Amino acid sequence: MQNRIDRVKYGAVHNWLRYHHGEANMCSNKKCKKVSKNFSWALKKGYEYAWKKSNFIQLCRQCHALYDVTEEMRQKARDNSLNARKTHCFKGHPLTGYNLRKVKQKCGRIERMCIKCNKLRAKKYQTYRRLNHRPRFARLSFFQNRKLRPRPLAH
Repeated sequence: MQNRIDRVKYGAVHNWLRYHHGEANMCSNKKCKKVSKNFSWALKKGYEYAWKKSNFIQLCRQCHALYDVTEEMRQKARDNSLNARKTHCFKGHPLTGYNLRKVKQKCGRIERMCIKCNKLRAKKYQTYRRLNHRPRFARLSFFQNRKLRPRPLAH
Protein backbone atom coordinates (compact mmCIF):
# COMPACT_ATOMS: atom_id res chain seq x y z
CA MET A 1 0.00 0.00 0.00
CA GLN A 2 1.16 3.51 -0.76
CA ASN A 3 2.31 5.60 2.14
CA ARG A 4 1.12 9.17 2.70
CA ILE A 5 4.05 10.86 0.92
CA ASP A 6 3.55 8.72 -2.21
CA ARG A 7 -0.18 9.55 -2.25
CA VAL A 8 0.55 13.26 -1.94
CA LYS A 9 3.11 13.06 -4.74
CA TYR A 10 0.64 11.11 -6.92
CA GLY A 11 -2.05 13.76 -6.48
CA ALA A 12 0.41 16.63 -6.88
CA VAL A 13 1.85 15.26 -10.13
CA HIS A 14 -1.59 14.63 -11.62
CA ASN A 15 -2.75 18.11 -10.61
CA TRP A 16 0.42 19.56 -12.22
CA LEU A 17 -0.28 17.61 -15.44
CA ARG A 18 -3.86 18.86 -15.63
CA TYR A 19 -2.83 22.44 -14.87
CA HIS A 20 0.08 22.68 -17.34
CA HIS A 21 -1.02 20.28 -20.08
CA GLY A 22 -4.78 20.16 -19.65
CA GLU A 23 -7.13 17.25 -19.13
CA ALA A 24 -6.39 14.14 -21.12
CA ASN A 25 -8.53 14.32 -24.27
CA MET A 26 -7.54 11.31 -26.38
CA CYS A 27 -6.44 7.70 -26.17
CA SER A 28 -2.94 7.00 -27.44
CA ASN A 29 -3.53 3.23 -27.55
CA LYS A 30 -3.54 2.14 -31.21
CA LYS A 31 -5.81 -0.86 -30.49
CA CYS A 32 -8.47 1.27 -28.76
CA LYS A 33 -11.98 1.28 -30.23
CA LYS A 34 -12.19 5.06 -29.60
CA VAL A 35 -15.66 4.83 -28.07
CA SER A 36 -14.98 6.29 -24.62
CA LYS A 37 -15.41 9.95 -23.75
CA ASN A 38 -13.51 9.72 -20.43
CA PHE A 39 -9.73 10.02 -20.57
CA SER A 40 -6.95 10.20 -18.00
CA TRP A 41 -3.18 10.47 -17.69
CA ALA A 42 -1.45 7.12 -17.11
CA LEU A 43 2.10 6.62 -15.88
CA LYS A 44 4.21 4.77 -18.44
CA LYS A 45 5.51 1.39 -17.32
CA GLY A 46 9.04 1.57 -15.95
CA TYR A 47 8.83 5.27 -15.10
CA GLU A 48 8.48 6.98 -11.71
CA TYR A 49 6.16 9.81 -10.73
CA ALA A 50 7.96 13.03 -11.65
CA TRP A 51 7.00 16.41 -13.05
CA LYS A 52 7.69 15.35 -16.68
CA LYS A 53 5.05 15.00 -19.34
CA SER A 54 7.20 12.39 -21.11
CA ASN A 55 6.56 9.95 -18.20
CA PHE A 56 2.82 9.87 -18.93
CA ILE A 57 0.48 8.90 -21.75
CA GLN A 58 -3.16 9.72 -22.36
CA LEU A 59 -5.54 6.76 -22.23
CA CYS A 60 -9.28 6.21 -22.09
CA ARG A 61 -10.56 4.69 -18.83
CA GLN A 62 -10.89 1.18 -20.26
CA CYS A 63 -7.40 1.15 -21.80
CA HIS A 64 -5.97 2.68 -18.60
CA ALA A 65 -7.47 -0.15 -16.51
CA LEU A 66 -6.05 -2.77 -18.88
CA TYR A 67 -2.67 -1.02 -19.00
CA ASP A 68 -2.34 -0.97 -15.20
CA VAL A 69 -3.09 -4.68 -14.71
CA THR A 70 0.06 -6.53 -13.64
CA GLU A 71 0.90 -10.22 -13.81
CA GLU A 72 0.47 -10.38 -10.02
CA MET A 73 -3.11 -9.11 -10.38
CA ARG A 74 -3.81 -11.66 -13.12
CA GLN A 75 -2.50 -14.48 -10.92
CA LYS A 76 -4.70 -13.32 -8.04
CA ALA A 77 -7.75 -13.32 -10.33
CA ARG A 78 -6.92 -16.87 -11.46
CA ASP A 79 -6.61 -17.98 -7.82
CA ASN A 80 -10.01 -16.45 -7.00
CA SER A 81 -11.64 -18.32 -9.87
CA LEU A 82 -10.54 -21.66 -8.37
CA ASN A 83 -13.71 -21.60 -6.26
CA ALA A 84 -15.84 -21.58 -9.41
CA ARG A 85 -14.08 -24.71 -10.66
CA LYS A 86 -14.76 -26.76 -7.51
CA THR A 87 -16.80 -29.89 -8.16
CA HIS A 88 -17.56 -30.80 -4.50
CA CYS A 89 -18.33 -28.82 -1.34
CA PHE A 90 -16.04 -29.08 1.69
CA LYS A 91 -18.18 -31.91 3.12
CA GLY A 92 -17.84 -33.93 -0.09
CA HIS A 93 -21.28 -33.36 -1.66
CA PRO A 94 -21.21 -32.90 -5.45
CA LEU A 95 -21.78 -29.33 -6.66
CA THR A 96 -23.70 -30.27 -9.77
CA GLY A 97 -27.27 -30.42 -11.02
CA TYR A 98 -29.83 -31.10 -8.28
CA ASN A 99 -27.44 -30.23 -5.43
CA LEU A 100 -26.30 -26.83 -6.72
CA ARG A 101 -28.05 -23.52 -6.10
CA LYS A 102 -26.73 -20.30 -7.63
CA VAL A 103 -27.63 -17.18 -5.67
CA LYS A 104 -26.94 -13.66 -6.92
CA GLN A 105 -25.62 -11.42 -4.15
CA LYS A 106 -26.43 -7.70 -3.85
CA CYS A 107 -22.97 -6.82 -5.17
CA GLY A 108 -23.66 -8.82 -8.36
CA ARG A 109 -21.43 -11.77 -7.47
CA ILE A 110 -22.94 -15.22 -8.00
CA GLU A 111 -22.52 -17.58 -5.06
CA ARG A 112 -22.65 -21.34 -5.54
CA MET A 113 -24.27 -23.21 -2.62
CA CYS A 114 -24.53 -26.90 -1.77
CA ILE A 115 -28.23 -27.59 -1.14
CA LYS A 116 -27.57 -30.53 1.23
CA CYS A 117 -25.22 -28.47 3.40
CA ASN A 118 -27.68 -25.57 3.36
CA LYS A 119 -30.52 -27.86 4.56
CA LEU A 120 -28.31 -29.30 7.33
CA ARG A 121 -27.36 -25.78 8.44
CA ALA A 122 -31.03 -24.68 8.45
CA LYS A 123 -32.10 -27.77 10.44
CA LYS A 124 -29.34 -27.17 13.01
CA TYR A 125 -30.43 -23.53 13.36
CA GLN A 126 -34.12 -24.46 13.75
CA THR A 127 -33.23 -26.95 16.51
CA TYR A 128 -31.20 -24.28 18.27
CA ARG A 129 -34.06 -21.78 18.02
CA ARG A 130 -36.60 -24.30 19.29
CA LEU A 131 -34.47 -25.16 22.35
CA ASN A 132 -33.39 -21.61 23.19
CA HIS A 133 -36.45 -19.64 22.15
CA ARG A 134 -38.31 -17.85 24.93
CA PRO A 135 -41.91 -16.91 24.26
CA ARG A 136 -42.51 -13.25 23.69
CA PHE A 137 -45.10 -13.02 26.46
CA ALA A 138 -44.57 -15.38 29.37
CA ARG A 139 -48.04 -14.88 30.83
CA LEU A 140 -51.34 -14.61 29.10
CA SER A 141 -52.69 -11.13 29.18
CA PHE A 142 -55.75 -10.10 31.16
CA PHE A 143 -57.94 -9.94 28.08
CA GLN A 144 -57.09 -13.46 26.97
CA ASN A 145 -58.05 -14.97 30.36
CA ARG A 146 -61.27 -13.02 30.79
CA LYS A 147 -64.43 -14.58 29.47
CA LEU A 148 -66.17 -12.00 27.43
CA ARG A 149 -69.93 -12.09 27.93
CA PRO A 150 -72.26 -10.47 25.46
CA ARG A 151 -73.83 -7.27 26.76
CA PRO A 152 -77.55 -7.31 27.40
CA LEU A 153 -79.56 -5.37 24.84
CA ALA A 154 -81.04 -2.17 26.16
CA HIS A 155 -84.78 -1.88 25.58
